[in-house]
Amino acid sequence: MNKIRLISVSMIFLLLLNCCSIYKKGTDTNKVEYAINFIEYNKKYKIDIDNDGETDSVKVFIDEDGCAWVEVNNQKNAIGYSEEGIKSVIINDNNGNYCIGIAIHYVNDTRISEFYRLNKDNIVYMSTVDGYIKSAYQNLGLYVEDRKYIIGFQNTTGIYLINSDLNLILEGNYIINDSKHTLVKELKAYKYNDKTDAYEITTYQKGEALYLYETDMQNLIYFKTENGDKGYINATKDDYESTTGEFYIEEERLVDYFDGEEISWAG
Repeated sequence: MNKIRLISVSMIFLLLLNCCSIYKKGTDTNKVEYAINFIEYNKKYKIDIDNDGETDSVKVFIDEDGCAWVEVNNQKNAIGYSEEGIKSVIINDNNGNYCIGIAIHYVNDTRISEFYRLNKDNIVYMSTVDGYIKSAYQNLGLYVEDRKYIIGFQNTTGIYLINSDLNLILEGNYIINDSKHTLVKELKAYKYNDKTDAYEITTYQKGEALYLYETDMQNLIYFKTENGDKGYINATKDDYESTTGEFYIEEERLVDYFDGEEISWAG
């Protein structure tokens, strides 16, 4: 459920384009849903903090000295030096809980993102993560087995997950990418069925495109399709210590199922 209502019709359209998928498990209304929305600097967005029916506003802006600020209603916090063109991100659940991630760029080219919880009357620091949010990953917010919402961060080789309290956790050695490949022959993989809340063996046909967006560099390769399917490929890797090792499905190389000469996980 997207709770952000923008000021103009054009901005509503832009937000809908940028809004990621949300996690919804079956039809149980008690399950927590998360939405992630990329926002621009120097524009005011209307939200409903606490789900109380009252309109609140949030804005991230850069002052004349290049300092980024976040403004919620009448509260302002200075965040740090930033730059135009790097988006911030608002994350919310279906209970009116919001947090915001803002990119910071230091003079030594260090890039981080700071996260703050948004309340009606204050802005509370939550955490800092390496790198800044990369726009290429903004549509990769997919539900995968036993894990929660995914956000990709540039300059890291990990996956940050959102907990129920909107705090972020760096999970293991998962690697993200923005990689599209077309099948040159049939491939059996596990497709997630949100009606049955289970993965089912599915045969994907020659000519279908798969977006390979995440791997644990050992056995699992998560993908999405152009029609919205989500799932994973169960593979093996000949070298667990290296990102250059080959993935195999039984005795056949994974790359031989696709139209490219290699599948890179450089990030």
